[in-house]
Amino acid sequence: MITRLLALAGLLLLSNHSLAAQCLTSNSGSAEYPPLNCSYSGPLEIINGLPPGTTIEIAAELGDFSSIVDLGGGSQSWNANIEMMMTGTGALAGFSRTIFMPVAALVDLGPRAGGDTQSFDIDILGFDGQVFGDPDFDVLRFTSGSNWGLPSSGSATYTAVGGVVWDIESSLALNYQIEFQGAPGGALEGFGGVTTSATTFALGEPAVVPLPAAAWLFGSALLCLGVVKRKKA
Repeated sequence: MITRLLALAGLLLLSNHSLAAQCLTSNSGSAEYPPLNCSYSGPLEIINGLPPGTTIEIAAELGDFSSIVDLGGGSQSWNANIEMMMTGTGALAGFSRTIFMPVAALVDLGPRAGGDTQSFDIDILGFDGQVFGDPDFDVLRFTSGSNWGLPSSGSATYTAVGGVVWDIESSLALNYQIEFQGAPGGALEGFGGVTTSATTFALGEPAVVPLPAAAWLFGSALLCLGVVKRKKA
């Protein structure tokens, strides 16, 4: 009977796998944006200013949201970090770096009605960050948003999944620019340029499943155990 219980618990976990893999937040009412326990991820690249056939491919993760300020009228500002996991190609094959860049954002959020499903648009006005004095980059700067001539937007949908837990789906369509200048003595010495491109960042994969979802699974397992015991009696 223990084997059956473990199998059932496994099925419960599998049935909630997609839930656990999504961005979840446990705020009541209208959950906050951006959700503090989740991050966006997407690809970036550096092309211009490098030898022909050479690129720096970047797996980027935008998270660690902080200092969220409501500016009124749907506008807000916040700080975050972009983790840039860089891999060189072509003449830079073997180049591998991870750089953390602090960024500041200014966004407009569209109207959001109440209820169990809340959707709204995101207009990115300003989004920028930079790193100075890195061993490989004298300057590394990232910009996006209409204030920089790089119109970008997104959307988010919050769906109540029980208690105070919200499942959040969101993506950002970014026009972006990366400016860099290689540092003397580093792998990028003598290189420098500005790459303008477009990408999509998607939200997901929190570090932990919020307590209400985990408690539901545990409670279900206990309920099944109680049923088994009553049948034995």
